[in-house]
Amino acid sequence: MKKLCAATLSLFFLFGTFFLIGALPANSAEPVPVILTERPHMGLDGTFYDDQLATLLLPSQRLGQLVFTPSRVNKVWYIDAALLDQVAAMADGYSVRVAGKSDELVPGTGMNVATSWLSALKQVTRINPVLALPYGSPATNWLQRVAPNELKFYEANSQLKVGFYVGKYVDVVPTFPGAKAPRIPGETQDTYNFIRKNLKGYLKVVDIQDTDPYRLGIGQLVNPALSRDDSIRLSRVFLKDFQALNKRLRIVVGKYTITSEREKIPMTIVNGFNKDVTVSVVVSPLNGKVTVSPIRDVTIPAQSKLIVPIHLHVIASGNSTLLVQLKSSDKTPVGNSVSLPLRLSVISPIATWITTISAIVLLLAGVTQSVRRVKKKKHE
Repeated sequence: MKKLCAATLSLFFLFGTFFLIGALPANSAEPVPVILTERPHMGLDGTFYDDQLATLLLPSQRLGQLVFTPSRVNKVWYIDAALLDQVAAMADGYSVRVAGKSDELVPGTGMNVATSWLSALKQVTRINPVLALPYGSPATNWLQRVAPNELKFYEANSQLKVGFYVGKYVDVVPTFPGAKAPRIPGETQDTYNFIRKNLKGYLKVVDIQDTDPYRLGIGQLVNPALSRDDSIRLSRVFLKDFQALNKRLRIVVGKYTITSEREKIPMTIVNGFNKDVTVSVVVSPLNGKVTVSPIRDVTIPAQSKLIVPIHLHVIASGNSTLLVQLKSSDKTPVGNSVSLPLRLSVISPIATWITTISAIVLLLAGVTQSVRRVKKKKHE
């Protein structure tokens, strides 16, 4: 009887244990990593160059399944703010460049699904830990060597942005699980470094809302998930977008023929930003035929043009070129430099004196010769 009771209790305990295990929440297991990142579909200027992201966000597609499909599995989310910024841009209404016609735009189709996706993401991540990837999911090992300060910038901004989108505080991680050291194409490296270095001047003279899309966006160029072809294609898109930024603050010059020793020629500076811009104008002659008076710092009002005179002193006739560069207060170049060709058709004072003295000498020689002829005739 005692053995039977003991067996009954053991069986009861066994079933009770199974019952309790079954009653435990499914998320008590080791958390499953969920990685939300995607290659760029939007240029640095905010215009989309394809509409593929609208498809990927659908409930039946890769990014949509991760957010719309309910699951009791315990998760930890690794999220790239660059993806969320693209989806948010879609939710606000966006345009897509027509393939092969970069100047022609059509309305995007993903506004509604983007809005739903962002809302669902906020709900699905409510009870799970969220970790922010550096903005654009760049190759951190490469950036640590090339631009460590930019990596910190990507991390800090992604942490703030991801936290804003999911509605809670999030930590930041250097990279997503399993990321391998990439081989970044040389052309992509050159484009990244070119844009990064040429942005430094703009960071000092214009608002951050005008520069952040470019400074953050180029981190996507060195995403290890990009194929070689995608990386090179994207680098060319971003380089073209950056050249468009250069046109917003630019120098307009013409060709001039200088006919006087001292001359004043006009130069126009165009400011396409929504903020007044103060810059130094540095004009450097490329040879010694002309000198230029220094120009004080100038302020170009927002969305306007300013004519700045260049004061010249011509030393010798011929051809010369002026190199004009805008710079920030600490002498960092801002935008592209411009070459201003000059044709110098001026007789310098030295040349005038030489010509005059030569003429006088010739005149005296002629008079002397005439006097000698007259005296010779008298003697004859």
